[in-house]
Amino acid sequence: MKFIFLLFSFFTVLLSWGKVTPQYEYYLYDSFENADINYNKIDSIDSFPGGKESMMNVFSPCPGSYRVVRYMSHDYGFIHESTDSLNGMIILSVDTNNMIVDGFLVLLHLGEYPFSEFMMRTNKHIKLKSKMDISDLEFFPYSRDKDVFELPFMQRLRYLGFLSSKKQHRKCKSTFDIFKEQGHEYRRYIRHTRRKLYNHP
Repeated sequence: MKFIFLLFSFFTVLLSWGKVTPQYEYYLYDSFENADINYNKIDSIDSFPGGKESMMNVFSPCPGSYRVVRYMSHDYGFIHESTDSLNGMIILSVDTNNMIVDGFLVLLHLGEYPFSEFMMRTNKHIKLKSKMDISDLEFFPYSRDKDVFELPFMQRLRYLGFLSSKKQHRKCKSTFDIFKEQGHEYRRYIRHTRRKLYNHP
């Protein structure tokens, strides 16, 4: 848990120094007919092991009466002394009129193990469009831990960016790609992160 706090805290500060605005661009990942969100797994999320594969399992749909659409962000950060994916996912269930019934936003790569505190939910009943602002979904905290919800990176996840029903183009740059191109700020980020996380000199 401390790892994910540190990771996003440093990334937040340095993004502001470099004047890079994270957009959290969620592109269509997959879609399932006659499906539903697997609430049993989501209710047990705190007992699952960490890592992307585990979270993909939690947020895989089950049989149901809706269409389930999953969107994936493709951003990167510093994990275990290398850059690795820090993907986030939005999963939505929609009815036959393409109205959103329910949905969740979750970070897939959560340190040692996942926490329900880092998950947000929407039951905003609006029509799913080919491109939507994240803020339109009005995500709110899944847990009652309001202190975690007020963290800057959680607020950014709630308000900044968009989801698109198109697949991501290879030419699209992630926030981290843009940040890395700035050179000096990227190197400072790596240096400070190593010092804090691994006690490197």
